[in-house]
Amino acid sequence: EIGQVAGSFNEDSNFHPIYSLRADNASEALAQLSVDKHDAIILLGTGMPTLQTISNVIDRNGPPVLSCMLCLAWRCVQSIIGRNPEVDTIKAWSNGAGWVSRLKARQVQ
Repeated sequence: EIGQVAGSFNEDSNFHPIYSLRADNASEALAQLSVDKHDAIILLGTGMPTLQTISNVIDRNGPPVLSCMLCLAWRCVQSIIGRNPEVDTIKAWSNGAGWVSRLKARQVQ
């Protein structure tokens, strides 16, 4: 399934391919996965926008979906509030607690 993600690159870009990915690319690759076969889904690529993609699948039955950016944001918040990183907080974060409402508020209608 790594090939599905690689197929999302814009090879005409002058930048590294990861910087040419759009959130739609991650969404398309995620939609192609058989979610019942995985314990978790990790979207890798620090230049790839993933928060909207993850927020779109939070209500879906299946494994948690995480990304570099989601985990970085979670860890930063944990540090700011003075809390040690714990499994229960990343599980809540992967389900949208603390960030999905902010993402929706920023979207232009």
